[in-house]
Amino acid sequence: MNMNMNAAESQPLCLHVRMAIVFINILPPNSIYPLRFFDSHPLMNLPTLLQLISSAFQRCRASEHLCRLSITLRLSNPSNVQISISDTGIGSCLDEFLDLKLCLEDFGSEYWDGVLSVTTTSISDDEIHNYRLSTKECVSERRLTRLPSKPKNGGKFSGTEVCLLVSKNPDVLVGEIKCFLQKMLILKIPSVAIELVVEREDTPGSKDEYIFLANECNPLPFSASNLERLKSGLEEYVLKHGNILNTQCRSCFPSSGTLKVGSGISSQTKSRRSTGLVMEAVIIISEIIDQTSTCFRPCSARTEVLYFKDYSSCTISQSSLKALRSIDWRSYGLILGSVENRGSSVLLEWENLPAYAHIDIVLHLYNEQYPTSCHTIIVMVPSTRPKIQLDSNLTKKALKLALDDLRDKHAGVLLSAHALKIRSYAPDLAKTIAGLILSSEDTDFQTECFSLLGLESQGVGGETVEACINEKIISVIETNDKKPQRSKDVAPFLFEDDGGFLESGLEYDEYEDDIILTGSDPTQLDRFVTTLHREFSIRDLGPLHYFLGIEVTCTSGQLHLSQQKYINDILSTTNMLDSKPAPTPGKVGKPLSQHDGMLLEDPTEYRRIVGSLQYVTMKRPNIAFAVNCACQFMHSPTSSHLLAVKRILRYLRGTSSHGITLQAADTFHLSAFTDADWASSLDDRRSMGGYCVFLGESLVSWSSAKQKVVSRSSTESEFQALANVAAELSWYHRLFADRRLILSSSPIM
Repeated sequence: MNMNMNAAESQPLCLHVRMAIVFINILPPNSIYPLRFFDSHPLMNLPTLLQLISSAFQRCRASEHLCRLSITLRLSNPSNVQISISDTGIGSCLDEFLDLKLCLEDFGSEYWDGVLSVTTTSISDDEIHNYRLSTKECVSERRLTRLPSKPKNGGKFSGTEVCLLVSKNPDVLVGEIKCFLQKMLILKIPSVAIELVVEREDTPGSKDEYIFLANECNPLPFSASNLERLKSGLEEYVLKHGNILNTQCRSCFPSSGTLKVGSGISSQTKSRRSTGLVMEAVIIISEIIDQTSTCFRPCSARTEVLYFKDYSSCTISQSSLKALRSIDWRSYGLILGSVENRGSSVLLEWENLPAYAHIDIVLHLYNEQYPTSCHTIIVMVPSTRPKIQLDSNLTKKALKLALDDLRDKHAGVLLSAHALKIRSYAPDLAKTIAGLILSSEDTDFQTECFSLLGLESQGVGGETVEACINEKIISVIETNDKKPQRSKDVAPFLFEDDGGFLESGLEYDEYEDDIILTGSDPTQLDRFVTTLHREFSIRDLGPLHYFLGIEVTCTSGQLHLSQQKYINDILSTTNMLDSKPAPTPGKVGKPLSQHDGMLLEDPTEYRRIVGSLQYVTMKRPNIAFAVNCACQFMHSPTSSHLLAVKRILRYLRGTSSHGITLQAADTFHLSAFTDADWASSLDDRRSMGGYCVFLGESLVSWSSAKQKVVSRSSTESEFQALANVAAELSWYHRLFADRRLILSSSPIM
């Protein structure tokens, strides 16, 4: 429930005091609280104040008892706001504040001094601990100042209070907090009662109080699953117009039956590397009966996607955003116009949504091992390892299951455009079939048809038969539309007995491919794209500028290909973004050997970096030799080999914008250059060979690799290199002949 009341007219949830630790949680003495670390916690994406509120919410949720979360804003003067966030959950771990990177930009350095006052205690503590935290202090050891503690005198309770002083418009703060808490109610955590209090010291006795109870209107048992709570929470969110109202809006929703709800859940298989992620999705389609309603949340063609991670509202992940874009919405009768990422929310705009309908979507991603009891304390530690993007298939599968669930539960909902078109012909077809049956002089045929339709053979009117056949046809269309595309080869029978038919139960996945289309006639290209669009779900991204990590810059008669973003991602992942650039990709002197250096304990990082560098060689021939040398030791890399790889990264650090340029030429001829380094390998004495092939003045092919056999002389190694480049030129010659392209002269080596 969300309401505004005066303190004199209502009683608070419990005795309002300055410290949350008055609310008692009784647990066995000397309880142990193991720490569990989670990388890349969703709170890192929230503004500072909302991070602190969400942390308090998590402490309450992790408790085994009913808890209270109180947020108090005291307005001492028009410019200063004292904020107190207190909870009666499990005690706070100091690492939660030491390692949490707070964003000063949320308030601005001139609006907040960066100081937090923290008071906390756990069940097993004998004292109430007081701390002063300076978030502006760069040295972590100096950020925390321990203040005198207070004895608990044998009391068994827990709680935390965080205080800060800011200079910001209080109405803006209250609006942000209310919006955040209204979204948090969707999770419908029954054990947490939330109170927002605004006190104005310049007006004695003036106090606004807002109370948020998640399990008040349609209470669920404590044993309800997360998905059941998410469904019920989103239903109330819609019926109360974003939880702004205290009760259901009766003018827009006379009954909750006007909502069409679908849900889906997908999970990641547990393994030694993965503890198992769970993605829950709930989709609600609401239809406003009263079109003259003046409610402040009217129907619109936009859908705000609400995203939660580990029981906290946060910004949507890039992988989930990609999943939203990649879903074939047309197969569900929806045309997605645009996806707007606003940081705190994502808006989907539909092109064909009726004016009276609205779609609401909520996603919740959490780990199966995320703490749910008071025996685990949440510690948010920024990850020092490379951030791993979540698999978008997890989000995509949950959303598709929710869409399928909607279509299964509600007939005629989310039919594809193709099915809607076919269904429009159903009345005429039913009328024709009914006429054939009724006009037949074969009594046995009529009796059998009436029996299959479930009708009496005597005294049946034409309209009844027609309506029954029309219903059967629509049922067949809807049933067939629910199947995967590849299983629609055979439609079910129009007339069938009660036993029905068996579905194949085939599982399917969708894949997304990127394609480059080139041609000299723009009209033919547009026609070809239109043809593809009719057969497949595609998106035309316009002129080529970025493709599979390759950046394309088009100028007059030239194409410059580079991989600057991809290279910077590698440097960032390997913490080499601030390294000193190297003048060359490798050292001149003694070649690498398998006996150099000490074996790496974990070769995974080496192999991952070298694998990424192999992709860079697609547009950087100047590192092909160095990368090939590094690839020769993938089976047992050493410390010396890792240093050589870091040398390549340092070279790329200074030349990340380099690439190759393809340019048009008046002449159409092939030329090639080749060389060999005789017996350069210290391990097997094989030679290194390399070549580069030019089409006109454009470099189109190159290679640097160890020769397959040992050469007994430098001349023999040179001839092997010539043979390799001759084979490459021969391949190009045949390719041009197949395309009926004539070279202006014979290839030159």
